[in-house]
Amino acid sequence: MITPINERLHRHMLDNGYTLKKGNKYTHYIDSDGNYVSYPIGYITGPSRGTDALTGKPYWYCSVQGGNGWRQRSGTTPEEVSKWAIQKQKEVME
Repeated sequence: MITPINERLHRHMLDNGYTLKKGNKYTHYIDSDGNYVSYPIGYITGPSRGTDALTGKPYWYCSVQGGNGWRQRSGTTPEEVSKWAIQKQKEVME
């Protein structure tokens, strides 16, 4: 998700020599040796679409890095979960 805070966090990671690596299922930062580097606190991923394994129904979700783990929320629309993610981003950045 492109937000002013995400842009700043992304630029900070690049300025520190990290690369954003996109794979088939996962996107993450790596250092110059190819090692995984944690996302910065407040970083938003999504909205992404998923399918409930039990019901087969689609849903949307966003995640926000909170420092001691990811906060995640699912909902029926990308707008719903994006609004939540932007609010949660502000909370964890305080």
